[in-house]
Amino acid sequence: MKAKGADSRSNPYLTAPKHPSMQRRAFHHDYRRPARYLITIAKSPTIPTLALIEGDPRCTDPAEAAIPHSIPLPPGSAINEALRQWQGKFPQITVDSHIIMPDHLHMCVRVTANLPHGLSLAIAGFKGLCTRIYHNTLPSQQRSGIPHPLFSKGFNDSIAYNDDQYRRQLKYVADNPRRLLLKRLHPKLFFRKWEIILGNLRLTASGNIFLLHSPSLINVRFSRRYTPQQWHELKEQYLAVVYDRGTLISPFIHPEEKAIRDEAISQGANIIRICDNGFSDRFSPQGLEFDLAGSSRLLLIAPSPYDTRRHDLTYRHAQALNAIALRIAQMPCGEARFRPVAPRMK
Repeated sequence: MKAKGADSRSNPYLTAPKHPSMQRRAFHHDYRRPARYLITIAKSPTIPTLALIEGDPRCTDPAEAAIPHSIPLPPGSAINEALRQWQGKFPQITVDSHIIMPDHLHMCVRVTANLPHGLSLAIAGFKGLCTRIYHNTLPSQQRSGIPHPLFSKGFNDSIAYNDDQYRRQLKYVADNPRRLLLKRLHPKLFFRKWEIILGNLRLTASGNIFLLHSPSLINVRFSRRYTPQQWHELKEQYLAVVYDRGTLISPFIHPEEKAIRDEAISQGANIIRICDNGFSDRFSPQGLEFDLAGSSRLLLIAPSPYDTRRHDLTYRHAQALNAIALRIAQMPCGEARFRPVAPRMK
């Protein structure tokens, strides 16, 4: 059976939204069937902070008191109680992990059996339960009238299509407190956006912009036309830059390019990656790139604005990204101009 809304893609009278929503459900997916998700729900602006985040972002031992962690405040405590009750009402849903952040909730959930009315209705029930439980904890003089919703409207879901994706989601949720603490320590590294002007080329960047001035900058690119000997010689050139703690630039698309990148990271080199999408207002690097940004070893560059819709990376687009990397690597020192991008007013 098709998921609700699946035919809307072929509707000639349907106009694509000018501002795609990160809370829109996937047309191709049946939200009643078993699946795994990363769910994100934002706090309502009228509700106090959900939790405090404390600890030392340098600490990695879970047994240490300094490990970054979340301390629920009264609204967060209501969420924890609601999660317990919610799973009793929906035995088809298992919450494998969750983290209460100051202004949002992340949780990794597994739907283990068919949901009669779909995931959206189940999440709506959870949000209503959170509101009721929190409302009942307030002093009697604050409980008059209709309860204020604890969460904002809607939610975001990210579907895990395989075990590796779900493991990454679980790791992302667990790592949220440390990420927030690092963002507070290095706000410019994570939220400062840059405009790069290179001749008639306009690019957007995020990260350590001064890597453009690296004295040792080389473009990494693999081609099937290379003989084994040619590729061996090129790798020697790349690794020479790596061992000098230089900077590699590439989209890093091919597995051979990624292998060079991973070696560079392990040896302390810097990375400039040309991205196939721009940066959202709340963008911050993911996974290993998050740690690279925190140590000023990463610059991400995109030739286009942010697009919420996902597109397959075509050969033509990959060639264009490689051409940008090569142009930056070969530009004379000081040719590129850059300036900070002022945050958008909301």
